[in-house]
Amino acid sequence: DKFDDETVNMTPDYWLQNNKVKNWFVYDQNGNKVYGVKANNVTTDTWLHVFETNVEMIGKLYVPASGVTANSKVGLVIRKTGLQSEAAVRVGYDFAAKKWYISDDKGVDFEGQVIYAAETSEFALDTWNTIRVYAVGQKVQVYCNNVLVLESDEIGQVTTGRVGFYTENT
Repeated sequence: DKFDDETVNMTPDYWLQNNKVKNWFVYDQNGNKVYGVKANNVTTDTWLHVFETNVEMIGKLYVPASGVTANSKVGLVIRKTGLQSEAAVRVGYDFAAKKWYISDDKGVDFEGQVIYAAETSEFALDTWNTIRVYAVGQKVQVYCNNVLVLESDEIGQVTTGRVGFYTENT
């Protein structure tokens, strides 16, 4: 989505977020409309009202150097089942660890897991990064700028859910 038909400083109708606190808006970035969140110290999600199990999701993430803290994380969320204490798979970058990770949470009644990449890598700041996630059954593959950065075939959260983006302290 290029958000060409959206109004700056507004939230698109088809992107959802917690109704109590709106953090995600359309912004103008050098003449281009982008959807994002201003730097903050909370975890915030936005998602599409679609339900998928086997997912191929591509998103572009731009993180300004000024928006990164010691606890910053950004990424895509797939198979999200609820608003707060939900089951979901989060695929993202942990700036403190300098690693990509998959957070696999089947819900409050189950123990989750976090799988980190074996190697550290840099997430380019002040530029657009293309993130691609393939998830089929228990297998999830994560690509950043067409480079495979992490994969696992032991994902437990395989139920149908929403897809979207998230930030933590970013």
